[in-house]
Amino acid sequence: MNLTAIRRQVRAVDDFLRPSRAEDRSIPVLDGGLSPNDALDGFTPLWAETGSEPDDVVAVGHWVLVSADSRIHVVDPNSGAVASTHTFDAPVGAMATDGKTTVYVCQISAPVQRLTVRTDGTLSVGETVGGVLSCPTDAALIGGRLFVSEGSQVHGPDEWRRDLMTKGHSGRVVEVTLADSASPPRVVFDGLAWAGGIEVDSTDSTSLLVTETWRHRVVRGPIEGGPVVQVGALLPGYPARLAAGPGSEVLVSFLSLRTHLVEFVLREDEYRAEMVNTIDPEYWISPTLRLDGERWEPLQIGSMKHLNVTKPWAPPRAYGLVARMESDGTFTGSWHARVGSPRSGVTGVTVSGSRLVVACRGGRLVLTSDGEFQA
Repeated sequence: MNLTAIRRQVRAVDDFLRPSRAEDRSIPVLDGGLSPNDALDGFTPLWAETGSEPDDVVAVGHWVLVSADSRIHVVDPNSGAVASTHTFDAPVGAMATDGKTTVYVCQISAPVQRLTVRTDGTLSVGETVGGVLSCPTDAALIGGRLFVSEGSQVHGPDEWRRDLMTKGHSGRVVEVTLADSASPPRVVFDGLAWAGGIEVDSTDSTSLLVTETWRHRVVRGPIEGGPVVQVGALLPGYPARLAAGPGSEVLVSFLSLRTHLVEFVLREDEYRAEMVNTIDPEYWISPTLRLDGERWEPLQIGSMKHLNVTKPWAPPRAYGLVARMESDGTFTGSWHARVGSPRSGVTGVTVSGSRLVVACRGGRLVLTSDGEFQA
């Protein structure tokens, strides 16, 4: 009997004797407010650019700001026309806004930059503010204070799959000091398994909601720091950025859905280490933002095409999903792009007027609902 088999048997015995300490790898079903539909497939394309991947979106006054690589585009939400574009020295990791004129741009391994959006859609570049962040994933401006989620202290934002496959848990939430550019960020929470999104709890302005992506949950913690608690149940997908929704609701974007194959690989440490060290990340058994049709892509048997069609019940390695959640973790509605749709890999969401605007990085486009959004 080899060492791997011995470890597996010891783990099985330990899980049997101490079930409360066993790792929960069950995947909740999509039901209730998360019941599948094809609503995201019905959204209208608002913005797209060849060779560029939209990442984050925020609404500022009349305009929608779209981050893509090291650029920010100011887009008219009615026509999709780009009013102006600004290029930074480093890639943009996240944006936060007061919703009126001011935007804080969190660059990757570079200072945070303040921008002002004029009424004609042009940008005025202001001063840099405190701290350099290595892996900013989302940001929120709360009462004149800037809070930023960092996915990892080991990997950058584009290495999120490597962080998942190595079971990273170095994510954190920090407060950036706006008044003093020399002050280091204050750590609010740390030890998170990829902090993917952040938003204020509208029912309690002294608390923050944060997505802990690799643990498939949303957590709540005090804005001044302290322990975090899970909000609602574990999720069937990988939650990412958050945005304020109507009333007390929060909008949650999802990188993809969980699958049994990925959950199995996450339990097999030696296999996973060999995969990470010897195979191109594009072909890892892991979630992804898009499927390119490459013959080397891994899949579960249920994902095989029949009559050249991927069935809607197939295990989804890539999937498009945005959902609306109450502050207690209850989901009240959602917008899905079915399995096989190119509108997968949602990385950002915002509300512009009465419209829902979605950054679909997997589909390389920004989508908008037609008229007032409902779910």
